[in-house]
Amino acid sequence: MRHGRKIRHLETQRVRKDGSVIEVSVSVTPIRDDSGTVAGVAAIARDLTEFNREQAEREAAQAQLQQTERLETVGQLAGGLAHDFNNLLGAITGYAGLVVAETASDPQVRADVEQILAAAQRGAQLTRQLLVFSRHQPGRAVPVDVGAVVTGMRDLMVASVGPDVAVRVDLAVDLPPVLGDEGRLEQVLLNLAVNARDAMPEGGVLAITTARPGSAGAAERPREADPDTGWVELAVADTGTGMSPEVAKRVFEPFFTTKEADQGTGLGLATVHGIITAMGGSVKLETAEGRGTTFRISLPAIAGEAGQVEASPAPGARAERGHGEVVLVVDDEPALLAVVSRICHGGGGWLCGGGGGGLGAAG
Repeated sequence: MRHGRKIRHLETQRVRKDGSVIEVSVSVTPIRDDSGTVAGVAAIARDLTEFNREQAEREAAQAQLQQTERLETVGQLAGGLAHDFNNLLGAITGYAGLVVAETASDPQVRADVEQILAAAQRGAQLTRQLLVFSRHQPGRAVPVDVGAVVTGMRDLMVASVGPDVAVRVDLAVDLPPVLGDEGRLEQVLLNLAVNARDAMPEGGVLAITTARPGSAGAAERPREADPDTGWVELAVADTGTGMSPEVAKRVFEPFFTTKEADQGTGLGLATVHGIITAMGGSVKLETAEGRGTTFRISLPAIAGEAGQVEASPAPGARAERGHGEVVLVVDDEPALLAVVSRICHGGGGWLCGGGGGGLGAAG
């Protein structure tokens, strides 16, 4: 200013008379006397506090939209690959199961085939996780009590995180149920607990809480709640190492992991995102390096009472033999058609296979 130069749109902070701090854009022009000497200045300060806040919100919303679109694209790709791979694994497990049943007299061959079957089943589990992430694998939607799921999973989570991690549970009372799959919600809790354990190699605290919107520590709601039901919120927090901003941006991407190649698939948090999104909810990540991590989950509540998912058949249960019924099997994977044909004939029924087009033909 002493040299007569102007200052244009300098962004800085000022303190108002009431002590509050505002963000301003300052422009200053020198005032000269008759001899041309700088005798003073004329300054204009424009309050940018609200403008900057709105700009930050727009940028955050744009970043969230870009992440959602990226996850959607990756999810479609993963879902398509998982579907095709699942067909191949179905044929492998089907034929391996037949060989196991037919090699009871040869223990060595039976043991070898059982190893093939076990490996294929592990691969099938990975494809199921991919299908959940891509929302191509539907679950059984029933009213679920989130607090009851947390209580039921507590012992398993304690065992999963180990003795050096303290598990603390704080559940709100009288929470309404949510519509979803209890088994999938259990998977979410277990994946988050294991992720928290890995972030606390020297021990720490894993805190699991439930709350209603508007209460202390409640998550930001993804959208307006139904006034008659509202939202149920679940938070899983750890006191671990936290994440850098670069890692936090990619944390829900499938196959992205900071673990060693043989210690993680990178599907755990992607699966969490897929399950919660499929339930109509949202997941919000809060983390900082050295300050721990919190996953805040918002789920739409429903009216009524929580119910139980119908029981699945016991493992190894044998279906009754058929009585001459006709079964039409349609699939675009010939190997899968053939193995289903074998299974149906073995059960005492008949299989009618379709031919032509891309359906292939059953044996």
